[in-house]
Amino acid sequence: MTQSPLCEVDREEIVRRCWYSHDGHWYESVAVELGMDAANRLNRKARRRQGASEARRLRKALGAPTIGGLDDFLRLLDALASVLVPAPTAVRIERTGERSYAIHVDRCFVHETVVRAGNPESYQCAVFDRIAGWHDGAGLPLADEPPGLRCAKATGGACHRTLHLR
Repeated sequence: MTQSPLCEVDREEIVRRCWYSHDGHWYESVAVELGMDAANRLNRKARRRQGASEARRLRKALGAPTIGGLDDFLRLLDALASVLVPAPTAVRIERTGERSYAIHVDRCFVHETVVRAGNPESYQCAVFDRIAGWHDGAGLPLADEPPGLRCAKATGGACHRTLHLR
């Protein structure tokens, strides 16, 4: 087998985009076959489980077997986002308390993809389910389950949430 003519960064971006393309096709297939309610419910469940797997894998790769508290988790969150979240997503994270932090999503590739697909009014955001999964995989669960909400940006609102550790 010959060496790829792509640099490592380009290969990573292609793999990342292929995964998200698969994810979108899976969601669309479930929606067509079983309806939007099932697609939203199953997507949120799958994103949560995927997030837990992602966090465990990255913790292992970083040699960080335990997460001691919010500061450790925020460092892991930064690493997870840098590896797994594609451009053009723009996210700001700020610590708001001893056991809480806020996420502000200024630009979201999921929202942009859902808009291009033509169904933003019926899509329930699973981004925060994935983040809850990251917490699960880090052994630092959230105090509250993420609610099943329509995409805030699709409704003309701002996408931000304050998350609290259990």
